[in-house]
Amino acid sequence: MPQESGSVNALREAIVEIRFAKGYRLECVVDTGFDGALLVPASDAQRLGLSVVARLVFELVGGARMSADVALGEIEWLGQRQTVEVILSQGDDALIGTEMFDSAKLIVDYDNRLVAISR
Repeated sequence: MPQESGSVNALREAIVEIRFAKGYRLECVVDTGFDGALLVPASDAQRLGLSVVARLVFELVGGARMSADVALGEIEWLGQRQTVEVILSQGDDALIGTEMFDSAKLIVDYDNRLVAISR
């Protein structure tokens, strides 16, 4: 059964590593309030092999709006290579959102500091 794993850091954030097709890896915080796939710093776009395909406006918590570039990224996830939308942010955070957990089970074990994702 395909599975991804991660850990819980000292700030109690669930962390999962995303493997991009070009061999690069990026640690992302699991954000169940983010309904997209991935959000990564724009400064990492070139290194990760991402090309901007659009600029979109997003609504944030509380109704605030922001615009950001969107790229397509090829990743290895749950035993499959797939293409996902990647929002490029001006911040330093890398997030994995709930779109990545469709048809999957996410377990965050805070006691043992482990994260497991499976189909």
